[in-house]
Amino acid sequence: MIIRHAEKPEAGPDLSPAGLARARAYVGYFQSLILDSHPIKIDHLFATKESKNSNRPQETLLPLSSALRLKLHTSFGLTDEQHLANKILSSYDNETVLICWHHGAIPDLLKDLGAHPKTILPGGTWPDDVFGWLVVLHYDEHGEISGKVYNEEITQEDAKHPPPVTGE
Repeated sequence: MIIRHAEKPEAGPDLSPAGLARARAYVGYFQSLILDSHPIKIDHLFATKESKNSNRPQETLLPLSSALRLKLHTSFGLTDEQHLANKILSSYDNETVLICWHHGAIPDLLKDLGAHPKTILPGGTWPDDVFGWLVVLHYDEHGEISGKVYNEEITQEDAKHPPPVTGE
């Protein structure tokens, strides 16, 4: 699963107040996430390595990491999508991984994970002003990949709770 970091301020490397609220709301969202009638249990968390320009991916997952008592893996930088994809594809078979990344690099991350961004993301890109999408990739027993983006409009049939919106 892939999400974008939560809301950012006009300037600075950290989350805005709305972003902090989303990060806190993700705890309940991911703890009770049900997709296709199956509860989702997250086994591993990854976020982009901190940089002078952004700590936001890590800040987005820190509350969830604490609540789930899972280590937050942060050794991959923004341009390390291929290394991250290789690590995930070779090390976490039959486990659920949640990645928090920068929106502009998510299409490349999808490619590196074997997906086609244009078949998953509308227009093949993650819009600048969208923070609440959840991309879910599934690999079948033959290694074939399918993917879907859940947005803030998802129904109760798709997931028990929609992604938190700003201010929740």
